[in-house]
Amino acid sequence: MTTEAQIRLFSYPFLVLGVVLLRKAWELKNSPAAPQTEPAQPSRGLEDPGPEELPVPATVSPDTGFSWWMVVHLGWVFLAGVEVWLMKPPFTANLVLVFLGVWALALGLKWWAMDSLGETWTLRAGLPPQSPSALTAGPSPVTTGPYAALRHPEYLGELLEVLTVPLLVGAYWTALPACLLTGWMLVGRIQREEALWGAVSDYQHHFEGKKRMFPALW
Repeated sequence: MTTEAQIRLFSYPFLVLGVVLLRKAWELKNSPAAPQTEPAQPSRGLEDPGPEELPVPATVSPDTGFSWWMVVHLGWVFLAGVEVWLMKPPFTANLVLVFLGVWALALGLKWWAMDSLGETWTLRAGLPPQSPSALTAGPSPVTTGPYAALRHPEYLGELLEVLTVPLLVGAYWTALPACLLTGWMLVGRIQREEALWGAVSDYQHHFEGKKRMFPALW
């Protein structure tokens, strides 16, 4: 590898993309392997079955699209790196500062959402593990932190990151397709998760009047 190539490899665009990959690797390592895709059944001897025993509707399937989600989840980072390497975009300090600010906002929202979810956080679309008390009371979605305002704030943070990081490193051709594809997949995950929650809890009551990702829009 030439000296010029080494300098480019350790320039700020590839350092940013490296940070993104390290964070995504941490998420994958710490995410539960298989969250529930159907309600847990109570132990024998319990009477008066509660809402946790309701079957998941047949239209709700396990998170079979997780592999494709991970392809997109990681693929846009590599595509951004390839574009930057081939196109050699110019460094624009003012734009970099703007995109850095939006990226910081996106990361802050994601970490806030993950902290609010606690042990129930997962990369997969599914129900969190149920505690013994949930066998009688039924599981309840998290409604604190950013979830007090939005149904899926972590997904909003994810979408903002997918849009701003390619722009931050100069991968302008990657930004819009990656954002659109990620948004399309997030809509499917949201529909799956809300169907699962609706089968085991009063989900609509918990989030009545709250938008999914975009305040005042959707």
